Amino acid sequence: MEEENKNEAGAGNGRLNVLRRFMSADLDAASFRVLLFVIFLLPFFALPFGIFAVDFNKAMLWYIGISLASIFFLLARFNKRNTLFPRSFLLSSMFFVAFAWLIASLFSNNTALSLAGMGYETGTFAFFLFLAITAFLVSVLHRSVERITLLYGIIFVSALILFVVQFLHTGFGVPLPPWEMFSSRVSGLLGNWNDLGIFFGLIAILSLSCLEFMNGEKGVRTFLWTVLITSLSAVFFVNFLKLQLVLGIFVLALLVYRLVVPVHMVEGAEVKKYAFLRPSFFVFIAIVIFGLLNNAIGGLVAPLGIQFSQVYPSWGATLGVIKSVLSHDLFFGSGPNTFSYDWFIFRPDVVSNTIFWNTPFQSGVGRLPSMVAEAGVLGGVALITFIFSLAYKAKTVVSYKEQNLKRMLLASSFFGSVYLWVFVIIYVPGFLISALAGIFTGVLISSVNLANGVALGEMQFEKGTKKSYVFYSIIVILIGGFVCSIYLAGTRYVAGYFYSAALKEASVKNNLDKADVYLKRATMLAPQDVYFRSATEISLAKLRQLFARLNETNNPTDTEKAQFNNVLKETVQNAQNATRANPLDAENWMELGKVYETIILFDTEKLKASAISAYMEALRVSPHNPTPLLALARVELQTGNQGKALEYLNESIKIKSDFTAGHIMRAQVSATKGKLSEAISELEQTVLANPNNPENGNIILYIGILYYQDGYYERAQNIFEKLVSANSNFLDARYALGLVYDKRGRIEDAIAQFEAINTLVPENNEVQTVLNNLRTGRGALGNIVAPEPEPEVSTKKSVNKK
Repeated sequence: MEEENKNEAGAGNGRLNVLRRFMSADLDAASFRVLLFVIFLLPFFALPFGIFAVDFNKAMLWYIGISLASIFFLLARFNKRNTLFPRSFLLSSMFFVAFAWLIASLFSNNTALSLAGMGYETGTFAFFLFLAITAFLVSVLHRSVERITLLYGIIFVSALILFVVQFLHTGFGVPLPPWEMFSSRVSGLLGNWNDLGIFFGLIAILSLSCLEFMNGEKGVRTFLWTVLITSLSAVFFVNFLKLQLVLGIFVLALLVYRLVVPVHMVEGAEVKKYAFLRPSFFVFIAIVIFGLLNNAIGGLVAPLGIQFSQVYPSWGATLGVIKSVLSHDLFFGSGPNTFSYDWFIFRPDVVSNTIFWNTPFQSGVGRLPSMVAEAGVLGGVALITFIFSLAYKAKTVVSYKEQNLKRMLLASSFFGSVYLWVFVIIYVPGFLISALAGIFTGVLISSVNLANGVALGEMQFEKGTKKSYVFYSIIVILIGGFVCSIYLAGTRYVAGYFYSAALKEASVKNNLDKADVYLKRATMLAPQDVYFRSATEISLAKLRQLFARLNETNNPTDTEKAQFNNVLKETVQNAQNATRANPLDAENWMELGKVYETIILFDTEKLKASAISAYMEALRVSPHNPTPLLALARVELQTGNQGKALEYLNESIKIKSDFTAGHIMRAQVSATKGKLSEAISELEQTVLANPNNPENGNIILYIGILYYQDGYYERAQNIFEKLVSANSNFLDARYALGLVYDKRGRIEDAIAQFEAINTLVPENNEVQTVLNNLRTGRGALGNIVAPEPEPEVSTKKSVNKK
């Protein structure tokens, strides 16, 4: 009987072991499939949710997908009671970079921003951690030639799908429904136009490597030629000179490697006379032609609306910022994902007088150099360690002697991964290109280990031992961490949906209440400063509506007063929350100052101090920006302190000599003092100093208004007529011209101007009143208050005059 029980128990344990092995294999397969699915979708996955919707959606897919694949992988380890890991210093160096980013984030000026940010940034600790995890999963799960070639096939198919969609959209204007974010011909599912070219440059390198080293069937080679020609066509139309140069260098290196390296492997072998006539040679010639005809190609594709340009700081400006940041915090830098704020503090003074004076550059000349400023010496050492370990893999690639598929995988993965990392160094690629750099680093690790015959490292844990308990605990903790990652990414994604819905409700449907509801949900799920800032704008709009309604009511009810106070409280709270979420961003402090400035009449002394404090903080985090000084001047003007306002205005113009808004406000101060000729002279000099300023039309309109107020009606008339002749829809100019005609007794001409305005803006009460005054022989304005010059440049073509 005891023997039978033992046999049954043994049989039961055997069945459990079989079941465990089956489940483990199934879980490993699930991890592999999830990883492949994510890689397949990434190039063309985009939904209209969130800020920078394309990168945001790809990031959320990547974080959730990699977390899910990791959970399946860990469950398989739990069942098998083992760990698997590739023996690779390169992979270790990637985790070292992630560790350096963690330490730098903990010492950051904004820890939350450095750890995870909005979710789509490529400089956060979360990004580098998941980049290393991605490389780990790819290297462990693609441990055979068959699996790596399957990965290549998946990427090729994904690239072909992307090409067809982009070709139809860019070449024939076929919309990418149903989202307006793809209205431009150079917009697309992958990201920006240059990133599209970089992606297809990678596809060209991979397919070319396969053609050079793979002796496959005719059907396979035909497919590879199709992929290669398709990718080169995309590179041609993108017409990105930096891409052409880098791709040309890599194709030439591939050709040299294909021709020269095999010769040294066979003693006495010589290069055949026409051995260079290989696919790589013809591709290299094609790329050289692309480069030489770069300008001609640009002119050829311009009529199709294919025009795209990106501007980033120079090497000199980037190095200057890095030097300044490291002089303040040598070891840990300013914090990951904070370069744009470093830029506003330490940028060269000369930038203030360029069109990029208020551009928040997220990176310097390249993404990798900017990271030195963000993570300090620790981050720099980690990055250099990674770069050298990546470059060292060239030794394995060159010394490998077998002519087989492993050689193809070595060459393609090495050239492909280095190609992507080069663009991370010299360019600022979007999310997809950065993620692919991690994916192909994993492919390179796997290919090198396959070529060297290095098996995966493995540690087995016996059931019931102390080590096994530690092992199980670590697995459970890691699974819990990835579950949390899915939750956090999911909540950010839903918050992005609510944010996009709020913008649509506000801008398209003009439904402020619904927009407010959506933004409250977004801020609850992801308390980001951008969401709070948008919520502040919505609350301000609602506040103005309620204020106007209360002014129309002689005796507002207690309910109306309570509603106004509630919205006022929400407005202030949202603006304060934005500054708490990200105190490094001057826009948040400007928004808070604007709120206090809007309600300054309710408690002039206290609210003025609050507004000034907020604007001063904005000036502190962005000292080269004249806008906070302009706002400070505006506050002083509201409270009647013209002397202090002029001090702020003079300081703003000292920072930016062609600061149009500052010159206009300073001219307004002169006008209120009765110094109209002085105000006119300043504005005329402003226009002459910057003749290409797009705001010059409004400045010239202002000059005409000052001439009108000073009684120089003929000069004012000439100015307004020129403005209307240049832009027949410039309603402010038509309005002013009608008033001048009325002053000069040209009543019919005045009526014609206001009738034209009435056609463009029908049912406007003020225009109707003016027309009635003119037709009945009264002055145009009658009981309407004459227009006053605006203190700031406004591009709105409104007929509502103060």
